[in-house]
Amino acid sequence: MSKIYRIITVAYLLTVGWFVSLLPKLIILPFLVTVQLSDHVFNWIDYIITTSVLLPVIIIFIKKSREPFTLEGRGIPLFKVYPEYEEPINNYLQQLGIIKRVDFFVNDNYDINAYAVGNAKYGIVSLNKGLFVSSINKDIILAVVCHELHHVKNWSITLINYEIHNLIKSVYQKLQRVDEKANNSKISKLFTLNTLTSLWIFCSFMFLFLVSISFNLYRILIDEILADKLAIDLTKSRKFAKLFREDKQNVLGEFDDIIFNSHLPSIMRYKIINKYYYFKYIRKDWRRSRAIVISILISVTGTLYMVNKSLQYTSKLGDVIINMATKKWTELFNGNTHLALITFFAIITGGCVAWNIVKIVRAFRLNKVWIEKLRLITISLFFLSLCFLCIVAIFPKLKFLAIPPLMLMIIMILITKIYEKIIKRKLKDF
Repeated sequence: MSKIYRIITVAYLLTVGWFVSLLPKLIILPFLVTVQLSDHVFNWIDYIITTSVLLPVIIIFIKKSREPFTLEGRGIPLFKVYPEYEEPINNYLQQLGIIKRVDFFVNDNYDINAYAVGNAKYGIVSLNKGLFVSSINKDIILAVVCHELHHVKNWSITLINYEIHNLIKSVYQKLQRVDEKANNSKISKLFTLNTLTSLWIFCSFMFLFLVSISFNLYRILIDEILADKLAIDLTKSRKFAKLFREDKQNVLGEFDDIIFNSHLPSIMRYKIINKYYYFKYIRKDWRRSRAIVISILISVTGTLYMVNKSLQYTSKLGDVIINMATKKWTELFNGNTHLALITFFAIITGGCVAWNIVKIVRAFRLNKVWIEKLRLITISLFFLSLCFLCIVAIFPKLKFLAIPPLMLMIIMILITKIYEKIIKRKLKDF
């Protein structure tokens, strides 16, 4: 690791440790609120909690950074099966200045992928068997190895993320057990302690959720992109991008889960790798290319800033327009806000009724299944009952209008449920 990366690692570890210390503060906050404490005492409690969390986090990091990895179940040693890879991989290790022990394996997974783990003294790179049995050539496999060697060399932040995630997860599981005991205890229910434990569960879950998102975003936007860059720089070729070219057609699903994914979608990685290779190795003047890329990034950042500012002004303008429209609408009812709101709601629900009637007519014309027709009729009756309730609120003398649509809606719900059960039974028999 370089000196800059070490400084970033220390700063990152302290920042993450402070963030994790907020969880116990939230847990004991209800108790501190009930006891009136001076600001001086409260600050001391804050320092004690922060220190008591930071110290174990640092100790865990130091301990895990020197522990050897278990080699069992990793697969067959790479150089035993494919000895032709030993010399180029050792050359890459020398170029990167990696002097710790790094073991290379081939596992039985037939997906085209690989993974790596590392710490201060040890590293493991495991390549899936799918890389070797497919039509992928040696150069691409070596590029994959270079990508994984980045994770072996720059291991610290990934290890911090992994251990912090496990720490919060263990706290969450312990709090779940406490919450189960509190919900089964009559004493805790009497003193409403189960509500407090539920609050703890919610806080720890939200922490786990935020930590998962932030750690995955670090890996997606920084770690994996730098690993791809290293693969291009060491191999001096963009053959690595061929892995993502074939997968470009199957990446639409990856965008749905991009927050919790550990990699960018393949189509984006393919384009980033090609652009980087073009600007660094095809264009003659790399300094000029770098200046162009930086200027593009600055212009994109400036554009996003201007868009953000324009959206702020647009939202303010929207608030002004909404306030003016609300004021004018209320003036139509002589300043009676209650009557204006009910009338507006009646118009909206009436529009929903009309739209659903159109959908019902269309469903009958297209001869759609009866279950869908019944659902549309039920939804229409629901909006119709809401509309009539608004009319009754405006004109109390028309109370009789509210009962029929409510009764019809209840009857339609029962009919729909019975019909669904009949269909399910027929499907089971079939």
